[in-house]
Order: sequence, then structure tokens, then C-alpha cells
Amino acid sequence: MAAAGSKTVSECPSCSEVVEAYWQSCPYCGTSLPRVCGGCGLELDEMVAVCPKCGKEAVDTGSMEKAIATFSALVQEDALPETKATRYARLAEALLKNGDVEGAVDAYRQAIKHTAFQRKRTNFMVRTARILKNAGRVEEAQAMLDEAVALDPADLAGAGAMLTQMGA
Repeated sequence: MAAAGSKTVSECPSCSEVVEAYWQSCPYCGTSLPRVCGGCGLELDEMVAVCPKCGKEAVDTGSMEKAIATFSALVQEDALPETKATRYARLAEALLKNGDVEGAVDAYRQAIKHTAFQRKRTNFMVRTARILKNAGRVEEAQAMLDEAVALDPADLAGAGAMLTQMGA
């Protein structure tokens, strides 16, 4: 539960998806998110526990660290490949929410490796490519999208559209 007076949801400035106020990065596009006071809207430094303008408590990020620990443990357990793929994807989302872009990319790569379903694989590839693009790793993103288009000529995951958007 969010701290009293804190904002619990917001919108990503890049992709406009709904995000939680305590997330450090958008789980949809990887954009770094500003930390904003729920009381007055002041952008806060990441180390601030109380808003210097209105005195409201800032949101604690401890719950995201617990989620990361949980998913990190789950991916180590024996499970069917599809279960592992889903667990790695959830770990990637948690890592991204907590600002660990590199960890999220690595976890999505593991999700891609473990799934046998092409549509699921291409969806993970598009998510990974979006993160790579937003991290300035455009060539890696384009290569991943090219691979996704080759796996899914119908482009149900939107890899081709993203390539076009990137100007490739």
C-alpha cells in the first residue's frame, strides 16, 4: 500500500501507459520515470523520503525489491520451459520498474530462450527491442526486431511497425 498522501499511479511520459509512482522505469518502454510527490506534484530527488515543499511522505520502493527477490528465486526453480519463460518475463518487468535496464534485457532474453511459442517469443522480442531502443542501443533493437519479423511474418507482435517507426 502506498504511503499516505503519495500518488500511486501516473502516466509514462514516453508511451503514455499507466505506471505506478514508485517505479523507476516504465515496464512497457524502459523510459526512466520521474519521481513525483503525490501531494503537490513536485519532482523529487530519488533520495528524498519527505517532500521538501509539502511534507508528504514519498513512496517506499521496498515492495519492488521484494518482487525482484521473489522472481529471482522462482526462475531458479525447476519448472516447465513455458513456466520459466513467464517467470523470466515477470522478473524482467520488475527489474525494469526498479530501473535495472540491463537486468531486464537479460531476463527478457532468457524468457525468449525458454518459450517454444513463436507469438510469445516475438512479443518478448518486441518488448526487449523497445527497451534497447530507449536505452540508445538502436542497432541491437533493430536486429531483434528483424529477427521477430522473420519469425512472425504476419507481424502480430508489431515488430515491423516498430522498425518503421525507428526509420529502419
